[in-house]
Amino acid sequence: MPSSTAIFSASLDVIRPVVWSGQAIYLRHAQLTTSIREHLGDEAAEFFAQPSVSEDALADKARAHWYSEVLKEPVPFTSLPPEEQRATGEKVSAMLAELESFAQSLRDRKDDDEALKMGELLLLALQTPSLDHIMVDGDRFALVAWGF
Repeated sequence: MPSSTAIFSASLDVIRPVVWSGQAIYLRHAQLTTSIREHLGDEAAEFFAQPSVSEDALADKARAHWYSEVLKEPVPFTSLPPEEQRATGEKVSAMLAELESFAQSLRDRKDDDEALKMGELLLLALQTPSLDHIMVDGDRFALVAWGF
């Protein structure tokens, strides 16, 4: 199993978790990425960095961290030179469109409550505070602070 690299951290006095169905959505990382991996593959699943938020960190408004198995020395999207932002932005936009389309297809399955919930969860997970929360390492990228 590849090792994970810490790629981002943020103070929880600046961002707060989104709660859905009584639970912070970042706690559903495994469920979310498993479903995405089954339907869209590894690259789409790896778009969601692994969150690490302790209960103490939440209570004390300390720091949360995000990890990736594929990014090793990432930088925020907004720190890329303009040419790289354009090229990477096109790839990120395509990934977001694919994920949004998948989420909508799940939400359209009105007879399948679990699929409907997964679609809603995915749409919430795609919300992120800013473009600074897209981390880039070469031609790979990941979303951090998702669900916040």
